[in-house]
Amino acid sequence: MYAIIILTITIITTFAQKQSGGAPCKQASDCGGNTRGICYMNCYLLNATESGYCICFNEYGAPDCSYIKQSKYKLGALQIGLAFININGVGNKLAGYDARFLAQLLMGLSIWPVSIIACCLACCGLIKKKDSKTTPGIILGCIACIALILLLCAWGWGIADGAAMLNDPSWVDVNGYPLY
Repeated sequence: MYAIIILTITIITTFAQKQSGGAPCKQASDCGGNTRGICYMNCYLLNATESGYCICFNEYGAPDCSYIKQSKYKLGALQIGLAFININGVGNKLAGYDARFLAQLLMGLSIWPVSIIACCLACCGLIKKKDSKTTPGIILGCIACIALILLLCAWGWGIADGAAMLNDPSWVDVNGYPLY
C-alpha cells in the first residue's frame, strides 16, 4: 500500500516541470547576467521599444534565470554512494524531498537499534531460559529479520532513486525544475 502511495507521489512530481527562461528582457543583466543566461533579441523583427526574452543556461531555471538547478551527478552519486554506509536519502534531501529522505534514512538506520538490543539481550543471558516456552532467541531472530528486510528495502530504494536521478530526464527537484 505504501509503495503505491510513494509511486503515485513520485509520478505526479516528476511530470510537473517548470519553465526555464522566457522572461522579457532588454539586456543580459535582466537574465541573471552573462553567467546565468542570455537575452535573445531578433534584430530583424524588434525595434528599439520592444524587448527580447531570456534563454537560461543549463544550470539555471525560472523565467529570469534566477534559480540554481541541482546537478544530477551530485545528487545521484550521493544517493547511491552513501546508501552503502546506511546513510540513505541524501540526494532526496538535497533535491528538497524531506519526507522521502526521512523515510529512507530511518529505514537504513533501523539495523543499528535492533543490533544493539540483540547484543544487550545476548550479553545479559536472556537468549535461553529453562522455564520459558518461547525462546528469546527466536524473538531476536524475528526482530533481526525485520531489521534486515528494512535495510535491504532502504538500500534498494536509495539505489533506485539514485539511478533515476542519473538517468531519468523527467526527474525534478521539489520546486519542479529538472536536474541538469
